[in-house]
Amino acid sequence: MKPGWKKRDRSEQEFSRRPGKRPQNQLFLIICEDSKSAPNYLNDLHAHLRMSTVEVEVCGKQCGSDPLSVIDYAIQRREARRVARNPADQVWCVVDVDTHKTLKPALDKARPHKLKVAVSSPCLELWYLIHFVFGDRHFKTFEQLKPHLKKHLPGYDKGNESPFAVLLPRLEQAIKNARRLCSLREQDPDRESFTHMHLLIEALRGNAD
Repeated sequence: MKPGWKKRDRSEQEFSRRPGKRPQNQLFLIICEDSKSAPNYLNDLHAHLRMSTVEVEVCGKQCGSDPLSVIDYAIQRREARRVARNPADQVWCVVDVDTHKTLKPALDKARPHKLKVAVSSPCLELWYLIHFVFGDRHFKTFEQLKPHLKKHLPGYDKGNESPFAVLLPRLEQAIKNARRLCSLREQDPDRESFTHMHLLIEALRGNAD
């Protein structure tokens, strides 16, 4: 157990005890574009939730960082599981916008395959940042966002240990901020800062539609 996890405040207890709506024994296949940051965070989340009826397979380094390669790998991995008679119930891809040029074709390819895609713009670290502040700035790269994040997570850098334990008490605020950012982007599709990570987390804890 990581430091700081023994004593949980009300928000953490609520997070763990939400009534589940998911079918029993669901398998979530989650494909991430990076090999450390997102997989580490999601594995910590899965461990904290103690989902005995849910299996989560998080893949990172196997698929490469380009969004299109993430989608391709997710399709291949889902098919391999189907052939092995251990199919995935939900397949999620976690990708960043950052400087990638294949996001649109990746999303277009994911749609007919019914893959769920959690996009963060410019990167996953925006999700971390909005645990502390609304994050409604025009960040185009991780380097632009980094100094703002370090005000709240001074020791953070890509590839470091997951900041999950520090972020957990602020999880509900991050979800609210993510919803607000997505709502604003619906009104203005050119807005550059947004994240869909809240949709994946809500699915994992059983609150997705």
